[in-house]
Amino acid sequence: MPRTLMFTGDIYEDLELWYPKLRLIEAGFDVVVAGEKANTVYSGKHSYPCKSDASYNDVDAKDFAGVVVPGGFMPDKLRRDAKVLQLVK
Repeated sequence: MPRTLMFTGDIYEDLELWYPKLRLIEAGFDVVVAGEKANTVYSGKHSYPCKSDASYNDVDAKDFAGVVVPGGFMPDKLRRDAKVLQLVK
C-alpha cells in the first residue's frame, strides 16, 4: 500500500487537508499526517481539528510515495523548518 505524507499545523486550510486525505484513503493510500509534534491536535483555519499521527522530525522521505502540503497560514510557518524542506525536496 503506497504511503503519503501530509503536513498539519495550526491554521491549516481545513478542506485542503481533509478532502485530499479522505480521497487518498479511498484510493488505497496509507496517509500519515505529520505535525511538529506527534499525537497533537491542531486547529484549522475554520477551527476543524486534525490530530497528527507523527512528528515530521521523526519521518523519512524515502518511506513515502508522495507529499501533500495543505494551504492556510500553516505552510508559511513550515517553509522555515529545515526538516520540512528536506522532506519536501
